[in-house]
Amino acid sequence: MLISQEKYGIFGYDAEAEKTKERKRKGEKKERLLLAAALSFFVMSLCVFFLQAWIGVSERPLLQLQEETVTLKKGEPFDAARYVRAAEGRGTLILPGRIDTSQPGRKAAVYRMQYGSREVVRTLLVDVEEK
Repeated sequence: MLISQEKYGIFGYDAEAEKTKERKRKGEKKERLLLAAALSFFVMSLCVFFLQAWIGVSERPLLQLQEETVTLKKGEPFDAARYVRAAEGRGTLILPGRIDTSQPGRKAAVYRMQYGSREVVRTLLVDVEEK
């Protein structure tokens, strides 16, 4: 009998006040959930930002040559790929064009490794001597 008496306002029970309190609790719960979701989104966004920045720095292309200077005889062919020691990372290796070995002298062979807006450049000096 107590339950039905409480339901109808006996013993100081106010049904409207209880409904108002329940609505307020539900509203506070929704606010906490929204705040938690917004905070989670913010933290995840920061993680993604710093991860992308770290990947951009760590994925720098690598380009190493066997030597800095090479000596060739006059008329000897120049094989650009032969002097590459390492070309690593995501990117495009661009070998130097044809080097004229028909005339003695010093020439520069420029190697490039491009990845997006990044570029690594190495120069190989080619000394062409008389036979």
